[in-house]
Amino acid sequence: WREVVNKWSKINEKYKVKGFPTRNDEYRFYQVLIGTWDGYSKEYEERLVNYMIKAVREEKINTSWINVNTEYEEAVINFVRNVIKDEEFLSSFTPFLEKIKKVGGIYSVEQAVLKLTSPGLPDIYQGNETITYLMVDPDNRRKVDFNRLKETLNEVKGEDPVGLFKKEEFDKLKLYVSWKLLNLRKERKELFKGYRPLEGCGFERNGLIVVVTFYPFNGYEVRVKGKYLNIFESTTYEDVIKKGEMPFGVY
Repeated sequence: WREVVNKWSKINEKYKVKGFPTRNDEYRFYQVLIGTWDGYSKEYEERLVNYMIKAVREEKINTSWINVNTEYEEAVINFVRNVIKDEEFLSSFTPFLEKIKKVGGIYSVEQAVLKLTSPGLPDIYQGNETITYLMVDPDNRRKVDFNRLKETLNEVKGEDPVGLFKKEEFDKLKLYVSWKLLNLRKERKELFKGYRPLEGCGFERNGLIVVVTFYPFNGYEVRVKGKYLNIFESTTYEDVIKKGEMPFGVY
């Protein structure tokens, strides 16, 4: 990431005006681009420009809502519009995006699983049952195409989730997982009444261990970073996972 950002910055230096935008705002631009790029369109260009102007104003360093610095904002707008059409930049950016896209898709599905199996009421915002490429408000308040979501849901109900994973169709896989887990919560309410934290869990310097027990496992222990964490006994018993076959993950 560091290497490609430095490369992109050198390629796009020609689009700066009097050194603007700053390095920080340029870096912000690359971050939002890597998180929202799904191909160029005029609509996306306008959304990206609006996002960047909102971001730099709320940053209140070079411009703000009250004291608008027109010169700086015009430099930011010029930079954004030119960079996303620059062939040299895109020839480097696109392969890098494809390189990390699978990881992003996996993380999106993992987050959905964690959210839908955690205590409390899971909140799914504005059509995010699938993978979306939205920026902060007001961009994430765009009209949701519920008809398309309904059609996609009908399609994925008959799909094999393993097949979706292998084909890297993470958009459909996230919807499939959301559908299955929301129905599980409805059908098996007793599994989601609460949790008991395990002794020895918590924050560590190089990572976060979160262990939440919904499923009434009995006599299991999970090894994380060389430590054994005992799972409490439950008054209810379920053969959800066979003994000795509990995979590493978040419980």
